[in-house]
Amino acid sequence: MKKKSIFRQLLFPIIAIVCALAVCLTGITVVIFMKAYEDEIYSRGRDKSLLVAGDISTFLDGAYGVTEELSVNPSILTMKTDVQTPILEDCVKRNSYLELLYVQGTDGMQTGRSSGELADRSTRWWFVQTMEEQKAFISKSYYSVNTGMPCASIFFPMYRTDELVGIFAVDLKLDYLQSLIEKFSDMENGEYSFVIDGEG
Repeated sequence: MKKKSIFRQLLFPIIAIVCALAVCLTGITVVIFMKAYEDEIYSRGRDKSLLVAGDISTFLDGAYGVTEELSVNPSILTMKTDVQTPILEDCVKRNSYLELLYVQGTDGMQTGRSSGELADRSTRWWFVQTMEEQKAFISKSYYSVNTGMPCASIFFPMYRTDELVGIFAVDLKLDYLQSLIEKFSDMENGEYSFVIDGEG
């Protein structure tokens, strides 16, 4: 009787210890698997971000190269509207990511546009900045006055020999960039790829 009573007294603590160990082991296993899963998600996200960044870089490098090439084109440097306009129109037709190309003299008056009416741009912030710094740059994203769509612009000072003769500008369609990025989305698994600017 004593043996049975001791066994009964020890049975509950033993069961409790076994249960506690099982719970601990289960908890540790869950934590290890969750950490491995989180690491896998982070790794996949990082790899995808690097691919997206590479596509964005290629896109911007290409657009920057086209703008630079046109800004030193001898026909564009004539600053003659009838010479510039057909070149600008043709460039937009051949490059679907371009919204608008335009050229302005050092007085701010436009001499060429791929579409629309020529206008005075001497008071625009980008004109003032380019004239002051005389350096090429890419603007932050903004909404186009013409289409209401998001875009960004590239501005290049134009030189004939050493003389600054004007500014060449290109408006880029950011929805085109978004369409490039969408290929990295996996809608079925709830994964979406998109680009946001520094303002969110």
